Amino acid sequence: MKVIMNDQAFLDKGFLVSTDKSLLDFNVIYSYLDKESYWAKGIPVEKLKKAIEHSICFGVYHDKKQIGFARAITDQAVFAYIADVFILPEFRKNRDCRNGSYKLFETTPNCKV
Repeated sequence: MKVIMNDQAFLDKGFLVSTDKSLLDFNVIYSYLDKESYWAKGIPVEKLKKAIEHSICFGVYHDKKQIGFARAITDQAVFAYIADVFILPEFRKNRDCRNGSYKLFETTPNCKV
């Protein structure tokens, strides 16, 4: 399943939000979660790979470079738990980036979040 939630203004500024796992940069995700997050420091590589494999993942990109991530753990009926949400520090003050990351919560497939 691939969901791309973008309006033209967002795309014109070089941003993209997608659930296409082939676009995910595992090294960016692992580096942030392992070294910078307070909730996943020291997470084993294999555990993170399994978590990504079994979740609906959202990548946030700017000029084709991954700058953010979130994953939804869901029964795909009524429940979705959003986890491991981050935007790289250098993009956090960017209003367009913040607005795009909110799209994650609006479009979790099959769930009213």
